Amino acid sequence: MPTQQVIDTLLAAYGWNGKPADHIVNMPGHGLAGIANKTTLWHNLNANLWRYARANNWVWIDTAGNNGSTSHSGPIAPGKPPAIPGAGTGGIPLLDGTNHAKSCNCGIFNTVARQLAWHILGFKDTEVVNASTDKTFVTLPGSSTFDVAWTGNVRTVTHDFGTIQALKFTNHSFSKGPDGNFTDATCNVPSFGNKTDIMWFDLKRAKSTILVDRADHAGWLVVDTVYNSPDRLPAGGPPYYLIAASQLKAKRGLFPLGGPGLTQTMINAVSDQCATCVAWPNWWLLTPGDLPVEFKNWARYFLPIPGYSSGV
Repeated sequence: MPTQQVIDTLLAAYGWNGKPADHIVNMPGHGLAGIANKTTLWHNLNANLWRYARANNWVWIDTAGNNGSTSHSGPIAPGKPPAIPGAGTGGIPLLDGTNHAKSCNCGIFNTVARQLAWHILGFKDTEVVNASTDKTFVTLPGSSTFDVAWTGNVRTVTHDFGTIQALKFTNHSFSKGPDGNFTDATCNVPSFGNKTDIMWFDLKRAKSTILVDRADHAGWLVVDTVYNSPDRLPAGGPPYYLIAASQLKAKRGLFPLGGPGLTQTMINAVSDQCATCVAWPNWWLLTPGDLPVEFKNWARYFLPIPGYSSGV
């Protein structure tokens, strides 16, 4: 159980008084001193980090950013305590305020939580560790990231990005906590027992085809396994397709100009990329019922479409 005196002494030892690290662990109304249960302390720390990042406009980017080196060994800085092996100085510039861009990816963001746990709150380096998945997947509907500008990049014909609030990821990092369960600070998920618990569904590539350039193939995906919230899927499936907005726009001529359902007007109105600091691709979650005959006849060679032969 870290006392307030111990927390403040350690913050001073690292030179983090008045810095983001201080504001996170000593957040008004959400202080961490005196919490005896390590699992509760860990969950509260991650929640504080998420709150602070959103309140201070931290940005989710697709690289580690200017955030130290996870391979660093020795003192975190001259005269400072030693780095944790495997974590190094990863995320430290976000804690000491020297990363003025306030940007990072999921791996660094969760590393920031672990750095505070190890260096300030008394956790052993074996009690909170890195964890990850290599799946391509979409998060649960209603996900809320630490980047307040990123509200989601998956939509259907009837529900837009802000209504669904789901995000398409390829690979994702989080943490494993002292109770053996996982925690994802990036989307404020305090505890989950299985990696698939944070997934709406995972995805696989469509078949290779000469109809789609190799460079664009990653923009055509098929839902593989639905893990949660099947009731939030659009009517008309399975199967379900996740198609990049840019790729669908390139084939908009196969859709009707107007009328009910998915039209050229609707496709044109959706930007290819999110309006965030990083140009994350936008995605359409569709079913066979959303697709006109002209599109089905073209796509049947690489997408599974009931009633349409692949030609093989």
